[in-house]
Amino acid sequence: MTIKISALPESTIPPAATDVFATVENMGGAKVTKRKPWSVINAFVGARAYLSATLGTTVSGATTKVLLDAESYDVGGNFAAYKFVAPVNGYYQIVGQVFFTGCAADKAFYAIVNKNNAALAQSHSQTSAAGATAVPATDIVYLAATDYIELFYNHNDATTVDLFAGFTYLTVVLLKAA
Repeated sequence: MTIKISALPESTIPPAATDVFATVENMGGAKVTKRKPWSVINAFVGARAYLSATLGTTVSGATTKVLLDAESYDVGGNFAAYKFVAPVNGYYQIVGQVFFTGCAADKAFYAIVNKNNAALAQSHSQTSAAGATAVPATDIVYLAATDYIELFYNHNDATTVDLFAGFTYLTVVLLKAA
């Protein structure tokens, strides 16, 4: 049986979350109205925020929030105040990266993704020579609506270490609403 989904009438866009309807018809022309939540029909939810200017003189030895102050995109308007807030329950892919420059040799650098102010994913890089290092932290996790995600860093380098603009970022994408 082949089905096609008819276009929604203009009067239903944008409806309330519980008032979205789609008309499905089979090849014989029989129409059936299906009710779905808005999050299922408008399924893409995601944001990518980044550091817009190089941050100099980072804090050594303290876990510190990265103040991501620019956005590449924010579908749904869920990134604000340096954090992503989940709009719906579901499974989300999270990718955070902290790019350190001005690093000394033999030092430890960390990228930490927090959920509701608790560590969720962490990655570590140990420099073998002076220079730069990118530290990504990634995971796929279940988030309830209103859970929030933030990016943090830590390092043990007492020299002047910077966070590099553009390459320090946080991306969160809804994979499947639950």
